[in-house]
Amino acid sequence: MQTDYLDLYQFHDPDPLTPIGASWEAMQELIQAGKVRYGGLSNHTVPLMQQAMGLAPITSNQHQYSLLQRSIEREILPFSQQHHIGVLAWSPLASGFLTDDFALESLDPQDFRRSHTYAQEPAWGKLQAMRGQLRAIAQDHGQTLVNLAIAWVLRQPDLTGAIMGIRSEQDARTMAGGRTGSSIPRRFRPSTRRSQTGPERLAPAHPWTG
Repeated sequence: MQTDYLDLYQFHDPDPLTPIGASWEAMQELIQAGKVRYGGLSNHTVPLMQQAMGLAPITSNQHQYSLLQRSIEREILPFSQQHHIGVLAWSPLASGFLTDDFALESLDPQDFRRSHTYAQEPAWGKLQAMRGQLRAIAQDHGQTLVNLAIAWVLRQPDLTGAIMGIRSEQDARTMAGGRTGSSIPRRFRPSTRRSQTGPERLAPAHPWTG
């Protein structure tokens, strides 16, 4: 990597065999040694974050967040905002289920998405209908479904950024269109306020299972 230190080092997941205190102490040793500038967590709950904060500040926490998965709006985002912890979203395109050309029948037989909750009925049928509605909204504003999904995530005011899997130059160009989402309607943005109509009903503030 041709570097003497890492700008940000995040634990990938909570370690069920190691207390968070021990892990976070090890992180602080790396920081004090100059090998890491900032330490972060990934998929850690509020109680685990509180334990870690008892030893040293947390710079960031990485969690799954998309139009189909909004559970972090309950506790993680409010807690992180209150304590000035950055939040990075992983899988903002829901493992590809929110891409324009996603086709379940075209997936490799061993592809994990074939057994995903979203791919099982009745969720799959409802997701297909939802995808159609989202594509229509995007097309009305000269955008793609990918751009809409990314712009929606990035408009979450408590979110620091989003991590997207890019496999080609074309992927990078496609996803770049969602950075600003300037032509996406303002009403279509994350909201913790519950409603019975509009986009919030399509994207409930909990794991979407249909």
